[in-house]
Amino acid sequence: TDWILAGGTSWAVGYALGLLLINALADTFLGGFLGYGLFGLIVAIVQWPILRSEMPNVWAWILANVIGWTLGFYLSQAALDLFFSDPAIAPVASTSVISVVSGLVAGGITGFALVWIVRQPERAG
Repeated sequence: TDWILAGGTSWAVGYALGLLLINALADTFLGGFLGYGLFGLIVAIVQWPILRSEMPNVWAWILANVIGWTLGFYLSQAALDLFFSDPAIAPVASTSVISVVSGLVAGGITGFALVWIVRQPERAG
């Protein structure tokens, strides 16, 4: 239940703050970069205490979330350009592509990070 609560809280707060940042810096490279980076950072930091008690090297989790969500955002934008040529994309279509691509990229990167983290030897201490 801690994981579900941490996940829901981190996604809600991260999404809201990330979206505010994206909107504040609309039409700039920094808007998406900082917004999605902030989202990944918030998700990881809220989940970090739970993971820290279970496994070593959890800093990789924070880095993987920031990289995964930021890279996922940029690849989802590339996918939109690949699949749609009309500048007025239906919101349901653009939201679906962004959600699927960014989720797959972030999930792959954070999944790889979790496998790497659990394979690390325990720290003496």
